[in-house]
Amino acid sequence: MRAALICAVLMVVSVGGGGIKPRLLFDFEGDVALHGRIEMQGANATVQEQDGGAALRIEFGHEQAWPGVRLLPQAEKWDLSAFDRVEMDVRNAGEGQVRVLCRVDNPGADGRDHCNTDGVTIEPGQARTLSVVFGRSWGGAGFPIDPGNVVGLLIFVDRPKQDQVIMVDNIRAAGSLAELPDWLGQRPPVPGDWKLTLSEEFDGDGLNTDLWNTRLNWDGPLDSALQAYTRRRVSVEDGLLKIDAVKGTTHQWDAPDLPARPYSSGIITTYDKFTQRYGYFEARIKLPTARGLWPAWWMMPDRGPEAGIWWKRASTGGGANEVDIMEYLTEWGPGRYNVATHWDGYGEDHKSWGDSHLTFQRTTDGYHAFGVLWEPGRMTFYCDGEEKVTWEGDDVSDVPCYLKLCVQMGGWATKNVDDEALPDATLVDYVRVWQRADWE
Repeated sequence: MRAALICAVLMVVSVGGGGIKPRLLFDFEGDVALHGRIEMQGANATVQEQDGGAALRIEFGHEQAWPGVRLLPQAEKWDLSAFDRVEMDVRNAGEGQVRVLCRVDNPGADGRDHCNTDGVTIEPGQARTLSVVFGRSWGGAGFPIDPGNVVGLLIFVDRPKQDQVIMVDNIRAAGSLAELPDWLGQRPPVPGDWKLTLSEEFDGDGLNTDLWNTRLNWDGPLDSALQAYTRRRVSVEDGLLKIDAVKGTTHQWDAPDLPARPYSSGIITTYDKFTQRYGYFEARIKLPTARGLWPAWWMMPDRGPEAGIWWKRASTGGGANEVDIMEYLTEWGPGRYNVATHWDGYGEDHKSWGDSHLTFQRTTDGYHAFGVLWEPGRMTFYCDGEEKVTWEGDDVSDVPCYLKLCVQMGGWATKNVDDEALPDATLVDYVRVWQRADWE
């Protein structure tokens, strides 16, 4: 077989027209065998010249239900974490209509999970773009694959009734970048007489303990938690707050008389050190990827010492809210997160509002700015400067809140933690809060 070298071409990721410059995954130019880079599964693939270039010609038999070829990376994997999809140009070079599909694989994709699949129907002589978006399959929500660990692309056809031929070219990773407004990180998203009331840049040699606590004001952990919290998982380095998630049995707060959990992570709060009612609250965060983690940026009520014991101070009854500015389950894959509010306690009277299907686009460095504009009677949630969703009504809190950042495991989060992907970390670049003069 005479064929071209299939090789990964590393291209610089850059901004261009609101998107990321595509990364070419295969170059079909040349004159060497496909040996070692392709697996035949009821189909045959060769390289054929066309239009002054070359493309992959795939001939599918009709004896199998889903004949295909699997293309492999030159190295152990493709790291496509800077992108949100795989695309390719496909032309039907056969005589009948054909349904062409592509499956993007993580390790273990021969089962029902660990892959995303999508396809296009192509008439004879027609050319179309086939796109597989990470985290989606068959046009809907799919398995949250890890784009940093793609080990193969399976190109196949759906139950052909006759032999089929397609030409495949320009196999690439592609993506879109968020368009970040100039005001992001510099001021709130709406006009007003604003002043900066908190600017935590994490620039010191350690955590500012005049502002932050590294433990909760109760022992814990929750019965559903898979992690124990420990100060050892919180650090400040290179201008970043780092909250690690680690595999290993640990006692809550490292106290031998408190329960142990199979994982550990960290939490910081401004309880008894900083509170604010109303304003704009924003944190710039790089989220982890290991399956089973639940990083969160949120606020809880604090009525002050005059309210009595801590649980009375932090109660979500009496017009107060828990405010979840950002919650992210890593099992969702990149680009989806949750916001929520909770009130009237956590028992039978508990009420909540939220949206767990908010999405965001990629950024050049992987950081995202999550914020909430809290006004009397209204909360508006933002990501990377884009307004996402608004909640308003009589249940919006008028009680000051303190700030929290943490990484949880278990509970609402999946219990299927990927131990091999640990340790992993949530990184925080800054936390900034503004207050408007007429709300003070």
